[in-house]
Amino acid sequence: MPAPSLRFDSTSLAAEVAGLSREQTFAAPRGLRVHRLDARSSRRDKGNWYREEWRRKVERVGNLNYPEAARHQQLYGSLRLRVAINRDGSLREVTLLESSGQPLLDQAALRIVRLAAPFSPFSGDLADVDVLEIVRTWRFERGHRLASP
Repeated sequence: MPAPSLRFDSTSLAAEVAGLSREQTFAAPRGLRVHRLDARSSRRDKGNWYREEWRRKVERVGNLNYPEAARHQQLYGSLRLRVAINRDGSLREVTLLESSGQPLLDQAALRIVRLAAPFSPFSGDLADVDVLEIVRTWRFERGHRLASP
C-alpha cells in the first residue's frame, strides 16, 4: 500500500490562523479602540515604534529578574504572551497564549511583564488608540537571557 501523500494547503492554513487570531483578540468593552500588533505586523505598521520600545524594556527587566530557579535547573524555552496596555501606559492584561512547557518559565514571563509596567503613555500615531494589544514570543535562552525575536 503506498504511503499517503501530504499536501500543503496554504489557503486552509491561512483561514485557520485567521480564525485563531479572531478568537485570541482581547475582548474590549464596546466603543474601546483597540489596536493589535503581532507577528504579522510589519515595521511600518501603526505603533511599531511603541512595540519595539516596549520589547526593549521587557527584555531589560527580564534579564535583571531572570528566574533563579531556571538558572539552577537550566530551564530554557519559548512561550507566547498577549499583553494589553491602556492609553496611559498602565497594564490592562497579560495572558499566556502558548506555554513553554515549563510552568516556572511561564509564570516568570507573566511576572516580568508585570514588573516592567507601567509603560510609556501612547502618543504619535497611537493617539487615537485606547488599548494596544501586543502578541509576542519570548525565549528564555542559554546564558540566562530573556529575548524576543
